[in-house]
Amino acid sequence: MSKRPSDLAIVLALVAATIVAYAGVASAGFVAFDDDRYVVRNPQVRAGLTPSGVAWAFTTGYESNWHPLTWLSHMTDVTLFGPGPRGPHAVNVLLHAASAVLLFMALRRGTGDRWPSAAVAALFALHPLHVESVAWVAERKDVLSGLLAMGSLLAYVSWARSGGAGWPRAATALLAAGLLAKPMLVTLPLVFLLFDRWPLERWGSLVPRLREKAWAFALTGASCAVTLYVQAAGGAVKPLRDIPLDTRLANAAISTVGYLRRTVWPVDLAVYYPYPPGGYAALQVVVALAVLGAITAAVTAARRHPYLPVGWGWYLIMLVPVIGIVQVGNQALADRYTYLPLVGIFVLLAWGAAEVARRWPQTRPLVASAAVLVPLVLGGLTWHQVGFWKDSETLFRHAIAVTPPNAAMHYNLGTVLAASGRTAEAKAEYEHAVAIDPRHLEARVNLAGFLAADGRLEEAEARYAAIVREDPTFDVAVASWGAALVRLGRTDEAIERYRELLARNPRSVAGQVGLANLHFAAGRLEEAAIHYENAIRLDPGQATARFNLGVIRAGEGRFSEAIEHYEAVLRADPRDAEARRNLDEVRRARASATPRR
Repeated sequence: MSKRPSDLAIVLALVAATIVAYAGVASAGFVAFDDDRYVVRNPQVRAGLTPSGVAWAFTTGYESNWHPLTWLSHMTDVTLFGPGPRGPHAVNVLLHAASAVLLFMALRRGTGDRWPSAAVAALFALHPLHVESVAWVAERKDVLSGLLAMGSLLAYVSWARSGGAGWPRAATALLAAGLLAKPMLVTLPLVFLLFDRWPLERWGSLVPRLREKAWAFALTGASCAVTLYVQAAGGAVKPLRDIPLDTRLANAAISTVGYLRRTVWPVDLAVYYPYPPGGYAALQVVVALAVLGAITAAVTAARRHPYLPVGWGWYLIMLVPVIGIVQVGNQALADRYTYLPLVGIFVLLAWGAAEVARRWPQTRPLVASAAVLVPLVLGGLTWHQVGFWKDSETLFRHAIAVTPPNAAMHYNLGTVLAASGRTAEAKAEYEHAVAIDPRHLEARVNLAGFLAADGRLEEAEARYAAIVREDPTFDVAVASWGAALVRLGRTDEAIERYRELLARNPRSVAGQVGLANLHFAAGRLEEAAIHYENAIRLDPGQATARFNLGVIRAGEGRFSEAIEHYEAVLRADPRDAEARRNLDEVRRARASATPRR
């Protein structure tokens, strides 16, 4: 049989196996964990692909991210498939399958070895650690950047093997596009350097090989600068007072080993892994460092097997941006962080198994059996793991069940339950969160909110005040305190709280909306409009700000602006009957005010 049909059969098998393993996403919805903010309540995305949306994608730091290509892909989903979750889920699966195919092609072209290349691609396609990246709509940035990274690698390998001016340009363009989808690709040029050693065997001075990659390092340097600026400006980078440097370093070592354990034994996977409440024991850190040191020493010494240090180097290098030294978010580790790094481990394992079969022919039946059974088992585990992503409640309850005491997931579950009207259950989850982490201020604010909803305003106000004393920078607590003061009739105090908040943080959406609401209620509509517009610039999904600004603009006769705001409210929540009624009234008013010929 010729090589081409055999390679084609592998490609078709990879795509089919990926689709089967991820078939469960067809019935999955959006989850209340970034999906709501990225897609469901983001009016720019819900409007589909528009000129204004394209401009927004390239200029926004929304949710402390700058990944314009990812935003454009979400907008394209809405344009092609509508606002529901089935289209985005299907696109994620297809992007993931295509990445596996390109990975196979890059390794096949670089090494000439069909079956180890196929094994790496199959492990990449079917390993359950990748479910988070594929089944989570908000992680479109993983599968999109992954596809572009694999395409860039294939272009680089093709240039190294066959030459030609087109391949370097393609590799550059694909890397640039990948960085616009997710900046984690900043380490990809270093992977190119690893490939120069193996499989490309481009020996010689390091300087020329660095010089030829100057374009790649320039792109990644620019991406690092933009990413750090946007994340710092958005408050996503955690200060050392929240997570000290020694804790971060300990976590980096332990999580690097932990990902290896999950690679070999991928069970009890969760959407969120908290830092241990008591920190890490010194013995844990010592053991982790010993394991990493032993593996590094072993693969470095394996001069006759260069795929070992290359695979291990790929893993370590691609983990660097997400290892937590610069901490973004509160998680200790995340399955999605392994999406590209694990390729290095798969390379190490696949070529290692091929070497065992070559040197000891008697092991070939065992190696061949493993090559079939391992992907089958992993595919089954992936299919099972996908089931936990069917809805938010299932996802959060599973995380609570398989992780140590997890305040964040109790809080998220409480928020989902509260949104569905299950108040008593929600309150219990918030109380669980506070019991695990007494400094979980979001849960404490929501518990105070239940008191306010029950009419126990004095108690609620006292709790808000206590939270603000504990953390004066917690904007939501300050804004909630202001709202409670308004209900207590202490309007002047409420205005003072909001003004203090905005003086300290003009980017506080809660502060802008809270002060605007006070002006709106007092009939100071011009001042209210200024703050509502500020809130919308900061968070285009602010329904209250858009609704009330629609009321103001309609009253001023600025009907087109009012219609724009009401339509944005309805894109986020088509069931909002009041917004629908107001929109119809404004459209009639505009029609009657339009001169007829």
